[in-house]
Order: sequence, then structure tokens, then C-alpha cells
Amino acid sequence: MTSDDKTIKTKNIIREPDSTSTIGPVDTKFDEQANRGLSEPKTKKASKKPKPVIQSLFEFIQNAYNSKGSRLSFNSKIERNIAKHCRLTEIEEKELLALASKDTLLKISPQLLIITRNVIAYPLLRAGLNKFILNALAMNQIFKQQDILDSLHNLPNSISFDNTVSRILTYTPNGEPTKTLEVRKLRLNAAHSFALYSYNSNNYTLPTFISMLSSAIWEPMSQKLETDTERLRALTDTDKVEGLGFASHQFRKQAREQIAIAEKKGRELEAMSFQKTEIEGQLEGVKRELKNTLIELESLREISEKQKLDLDISHEISLTHLRSDLEKLRSRFVRRLEADLGELETGLSALQSQTPRILVMIQRAESIIDSQRRELDKLKGI
Repeated sequence: MTSDDKTIKTKNIIREPDSTSTIGPVDTKFDEQANRGLSEPKTKKASKKPKPVIQSLFEFIQNAYNSKGSRLSFNSKIERNIAKHCRLTEIEEKELLALASKDTLLKISPQLLIITRNVIAYPLLRAGLNKFILNALAMNQIFKQQDILDSLHNLPNSISFDNTVSRILTYTPNGEPTKTLEVRKLRLNAAHSFALYSYNSNNYTLPTFISMLSSAIWEPMSQKLETDTERLRALTDTDKVEGLGFASHQFRKQAREQIAIAEKKGRELEAMSFQKTEIEGQLEGVKRELKNTLIELESLREISEKQKLDLDISHEISLTHLRSDLEKLRSRFVRRLEADLGELETGLSALQSQTPRILVMIQRAESIIDSQRRELDKLKGI
């Protein structure tokens, strides 16, 4: 018997407890320590074959569908590699769509959409991923419905986001899958794929995306929970509590922001209400002043009209007196001129006689001068 045979026999004896023994099972840890020196030389473990580096968009999508739904990895090196070869040939696209058609539950599409969201530096790569994902989704039985397909392509007059998700979540497949759990997974994956595609296409913010999921998926599905037991099971029956925590954090953050905005608006409204009260008081004062001013203006208008009437009457009386005085003055001048002309004619006749009588002319001239001086004095005294 060789030393190796002895070693094997010894190990077998130690590892197999006696069925009649009352001591119980042997401590294997102790056995391993006791036989550490007797064991066979350890052989080096076969090194794992290194994964091939992905070099193109075709290889990346092919690897995604061959991963059977496991989480996809995507780093800057892979992104740079596939950005250099991001165009799919017609043959490559047909091969990839054939793989996508086997993904009946749409397990891969949400992961590809999440990765597409993070592609920022390479717009051609992002466009290539979006185009393929859109074609892959359009092949699925859910998205073959015309109204859902129109909404996926964001066509004019298509149904709203919430209505589209509602149609997806109530879809009943004609063939595969038929199991309730698989149908549920298909609906959720399709709804998440549509939401993610809309999220990427419209560049929504993350809080907006959470609100979209809440209004279109979470809240409608929560209405189906009729008992507390179902609600508790839904709250605890999940492997990814991080998503629930993040969503809850975002909702609390939005609630705090809304409360802060509401409080600010309340303070602004209170200040505006105070200002409104002040302005209303000022307005009432201005109205009172305006009313008093209007009353004063009316009184002044009446006084002005009365004064104008009095002035008109007074002016008319003065005008009448002036006309009368003018007429008297004119009559007096006419009489004076007639009398003076008579005196001058008499004096002139005396001068023109055969024996001129100068004394008569002198008397008449002196009489006219005296009468004219008297009239002049009268006019100066008016």
C-alpha cells in the first residue's frame, strides 16, 4: 500500500462517522485542520477566460440580449469604442431585431434606454441606440396597437402619456405569455420602456420623470390594493428598496419646495393684502377729496356764472350810458358848429361889404374862440 493510499483511507475513515456512535457528527473543520498536512497538493484554479472587449454597437446590443436580462455594464472605454462603430448595417440590424423578438417580456429594452440616457458626448451613438430601441419596441405585441405605436412615435393627435400607459397596463396578450406573472412583467416592462423612451426623447428632468411614473403607473396600480394585507405585501415585497427610497425622497423634497413656495406666496399675498388695504384707504381719501373738489368747482362755476351775468348787465348799462353821452356830445357839437358857422358867415359878410366892417369880424371871431374854449374845457373835464 502506497503512502497516497494510506492518506485516502485515513481521510475516509475520519469523514465518515460511525452510525452506532452517540457522539454525533464529526467536526469537519477539525478534520480539515487535522488532515491539512495529509491532503493532496493543491492545484491552481483555472483562470477565467477574459471577456472580449466590445468594439461596436452591434457587439454591445448583441451582448445585451445574450445576457438574459442581467444588468448591463457601460463605462467610458466601451462608450468610446462603440462610438467609433455606431452604425448598424442592414444585416446586423436584422440579426439584432431577431434577438430582440425573442425578448417577449421586454427585459432588455429598459436597460438599453437607461444606458442611452447617459450617452451625451456621442450624439450619433445615442441616435443609433434610440433608433434600434424604437424598432425593437415596435415589434412587440403591445406596441403593435396603432394608438400606442402613434404615441411611441410622438405623432400629432396621439393619445396622452397617461392614457398610453393605461392602455399598456390593461393590455391582454393573445398568445405568449399566458402566465399571470409573466403578463404582469410584460406590462410593467413595456410601461417602463415607454416612459424611459419619452423621458429620453423629451429631455425631461428626473423629478418630472418620477411624477410621470407616479401618475401613470404607481397610483393606478395602487388602487388595485383593496386590503391592508395587500398594501403591506406590496410595500415589503420588493428587492430594490433604493428606488422607493429615492422616489420618496424626491416627493418629500418636492413637498417641502411646494410648502416653501406656498408659504412665500402666502407672505406675498399677505403683504399684497396689506398694500391693498392701504391703497383702498388712499383711494377713499382721494375720492373724498375729489368729491369736495367737484363741489367747490360747482360752487365756483355758479359764482362765475353769476358774476358773468352781473358783468354783462353792468356792461350793457355802461354801454347804454356811453351811447347816450356820445349822442349828447354829438348833438352839442353839431349845435356848436352850426352856431359858430353862423357867426363866421356874419363876420365874413361884414368883411365883404363895400365898406368892410372889421370890428364886426373881430367880435364874431372872439365869440367863436370863447365858445370853442368852453367846449374844450368841458371835454377835458369828462
